[in-house]
Amino acid sequence: VLPSLRFVAELFRMPHGAQVAKQTLHALGLGQFAGAYPSALEPTERCAVSLAMAVVTRPRLVILEQPFDGLDDLRAAWLQERILAACSGDDAPRLVWSCERLMNAAQHDLASTGDVVWLQYGQLLGAAPAAELAQGSALCLVRVAGDGARLKRALNIRGVVLESTDDTRAPKRTSAWRMLAGSRRELIAAAVETETPVLDLQLIKPLAG
Repeated sequence: VLPSLRFVAELFRMPHGAQVAKQTLHALGLGQFAGAYPSALEPTERCAVSLAMAVVTRPRLVILEQPFDGLDDLRAAWLQERILAACSGDDAPRLVWSCERLMNAAQHDLASTGDVVWLQYGQLLGAAPAAELAQGSALCLVRVAGDGARLKRALNIRGVVLESTDDTRAPKRTSAWRMLAGSRRELIAAAVETETPVLDLQLIKPLAG
């Protein structure tokens, strides 16, 4: 890994390329992989090493396409730490990353630190700071086990409006609704109160501004 990083630094004529390569590897918490072969690393580790190769040249922008896809929470959190290490600070590159859905805590945490742009089939649906989405300017999809009748009643009492997305007849193994993203706290409280397992919760679409 380290020789490959050194090669990239020298290819871009970075001053003191060997030293910069070593510093970059350690700054991202990847020093233990210095003597490893990239082919021997697991996919998450290879992704982190690729990130190191990108930032060793001191770029102004880093673009990551679906970096968390297929990762469990533990690996996603580990990769998130390396991404933040690479793209945080005054001289760090700006980060642009994509995903189809926010499926794990690492994605939610990383998305909450910046702006969110929504695209559907190449069309721009909207753009807003993440804080605005958390306050309810987007739709959220929730899927629960069973028919969710008790959960729905508990949410109605809390003033949360649900729109069904499921036409399956009873008895149901799962039920799905759309609701405002800002009602997620009420959803969690109602799910705990009614002991309803929440199987999926994701932001799906911004509301027109």
